[in-house]
This record gives sequence, structure tokens and C-alpha cells, in this order.
Amino acid sequence: MPRTLSLIFKVVVVLDRKRAGEVASSTCTRWTGFGMTLYVSEFENMTTNYDDVSVVRRRVLSEDVGGILAEEIGSFKGCSQSVLVRSRAARIAVRKLLREHGCSEWPLLRRLGIGPCWPPGLIGSLSHCDEYAAAALASSGRYSGIGIDIEPAQPLAFDILERVIVPSEKQFALTTPYGGRLLFCAKEATYKAAYSIDRQFLEMHDVEIDLSCNKALTRYGQVANLVAHIDLETITVLALIKA
Repeated sequence: MPRTLSLIFKVVVVLDRKRAGEVASSTCTRWTGFGMTLYVSEFENMTTNYDDVSVVRRRVLSEDVGGILAEEIGSFKGCSQSVLVRSRAARIAVRKLLREHGCSEWPLLRRLGIGPCWPPGLIGSLSHCDEYAAAALASSGRYSGIGIDIEPAQPLAFDILERVIVPSEKQFALTTPYGGRLLFCAKEATYKAAYSIDRQFLEMHDVEIDLSCNKALTRYGQVANLVAHIDLETITVLALIKA
């Protein structure tokens, strides 16, 4: 397996620890693929900006405090402690972005499957896995829908893969390192972006990734541009639907 591999998606994949150290210590890490390029400095707890899109990734820490406002606590009733910890990390991340717009105290109630309501003029998305959380925020004048998904940089189990891909994606999923996980991540992000527009629930097979133009097409006709970052620990995908 090569050290750095450019996929059909044109995503930069870091495959050894030496290179990962070089990326972490560099002044500029490149996000690429899906028809866009994002330049970010220090992906860990950083803020990157591209065409009105801001992104933060942070590690999930059990000792984190704050993040969830008093007005939001009720929306987490019945959640496990692990979900609460991960959700707190995602909200700490997004409040860093909201603070730049003077609305860090805007309540982001947990609404399973549909995401929170955002302040006027803004649109955002949250995601978390076991180890990391991510948040994205954009101008609603620039984008009508955005979605972010973060997943561990691990192969997707075959029984799950069958429920994710459509025939046109099969070769990519089976022959590309992390291909199945990348498709899963892209479809999750696309669902979040599209739902904010048409309020339609989607199954994985309702979203098709067009490998020829790096876009996602939903069953209901929404088209999202996609951009991704992959390193040793996570795969992060942004889905962006312009206003």
C-alpha cells in the first residue's frame, strides 16, 4: 500500500505515522476532493474557513465541562453518558464558531435525526464518533444546506457495506482503502445537508455518490458538492448545497 494515495475522490490519505507527524506539524494541511480544496492549519481544535464554511474538529474528552447549555439539557433526557460526552464535545466545537458571530449562547436542542435549529443567517452541522467530534458553520445566504460527518479511519464491516452502497459504488467501495467508510461518511453528510432543505428522510440507498464529478445525488433531487479529509484517525466529509 503506497505511503500517500490519491483516490478517485482526490482525497489525501495518510497511511503511516511518519507522514502523519509531518502533516500535524505542518503550517497548512490540505483538504481536497469532491471538486473543492480546503486549506486548514492544525486540524486538531482548529478553525478552517473556505467560502463561508468554517469547520472545527476536537477530541472527545470525558473531563470536558460546559458545552451543553441549561436550555439544552432537557433534550438529552434518556441519553447514555457516552452520547452526552460526545454531544458535549460537538457543542464545544460549534460554540467556538458561533462565538465569532456573537451567538455562542444560542441553544442547540438535540433533535434526533434532524439536527438542531441554527441562528438566523447561519446554517450548521454537528457530528461525533467515539474519539472525535466535528462541527461546521456557514452563511445561509451562501449555502442552503451543509452537512458534516466524522468517522474512524477504519474499514466498514461488510454486512454494513451492503446496506450502504448502490451498484455504481461497489467497485470503489471494495477496491479503495477506506472506500466503504468514505461512502458511508459522504452519505451521512449529504443526508444532513439535504434534510435542512426538503425535510425528507433518506436511507443510505437513497443517496448515490457520482464518482465522475464528486457529487452526491439524493432520491429527491438534491445535489451536494463533497470535500473530505482523511488521516490516521478519522475520515471527515463535508456536503455542501449552494443557495
